[in-house]
Amino acid sequence: MPVFDTVFPADSLEFCPTAGSQNIFVCGTYKLLDQPPVPGNSTDSSKVPQKRIGQCLAFEVHSSEEGDVQFEKIHSFDLPAIPDMKWCHRSSTIPLLAVANSEGFITLHEWREVKIGLRPAIDPGMWF
Repeated sequence: MPVFDTVFPADSLEFCPTAGSQNIFVCGTYKLLDQPPVPGNSTDSSKVPQKRIGQCLAFEVHSSEEGDVQFEKIHSFDLPAIPDMKWCHRSSTIPLLAVANSEGFITLHEWREVKIGLRPAIDPGMWF
């Protein structure tokens, strides 16, 4: 059985529904970092915001003629922790992935076969 260490806890997993890319899946990770103690205040650590980190990992599934299934990581990028993500089920040649992160933002990423990987679908400079 193929295994991959995601380093941080895996929280969401989605296979791409778009024809021609259905062998691609993404995994979102979510890690809550330990809070350092607040100097001089041993009882109230709730005032320090907790930091969450994560990654979006993209994988490609390969099947051999013998029926063995393997997968390999082909792309990754860091984001705040990723509790959820979904592929858009539209009829398009460019698969679109929406990623929700722990800081309350949603980002859109297009899957690109030519330069393998997920790319921002919207220029981040246009958000504000």
